[in-house]
Amino acid sequence: MLAATGCRQTEITSARWENCDLENQVLYIEKENSKSKKRRAVPLNAMAMSIIRGLKKREGAEYVFESPRTKTRYFSVHKGWTHLRRAAGLPHLRLHDLRHLAASQLATAGESIYVISKLLGHASVATSERYSAVADQTVRRVSDNLSRLLTSSLDESQPMK
Repeated sequence: MLAATGCRQTEITSARWENCDLENQVLYIEKENSKSKKRRAVPLNAMAMSIIRGLKKREGAEYVFESPRTKTRYFSVHKGWTHLRRAAGLPHLRLHDLRHLAASQLATAGESIYVISKLLGHASVATSERYSAVADQTVRRVSDNLSRLLTSSLDESQPMK
């Protein structure tokens, strides 16, 4: 869910069913759960909706992701995360890296740093600029492609000898 939405761990673990607008595919992050202390709307894409639809909602459940043992929200998921990343052979992957993955994927795909900043809930675009290095790689690739296209066009326009 972190990679699918770009949300912070606390934003997801404190998500309540009352803040999920499944019809409009939006998760509202309340200001007390947001680092910026502002309420924001996070679009729920197909992957996020699939995750939510796959949950077994307990009658009377308050939180979207709740512990079956305590019947309340998860406060820490590090034990489960440690088990999963070791099983996947990714011993150094931090949970927060999933948020970075989402932003990096978007930057590499050429999405605007302003849109990425808004999606991540950053108070300032400057906070999102760390992903511009990834976007710079995309710009380099596009520039190299332009060079190949121009060279090819010039070669085709040369008169036959």
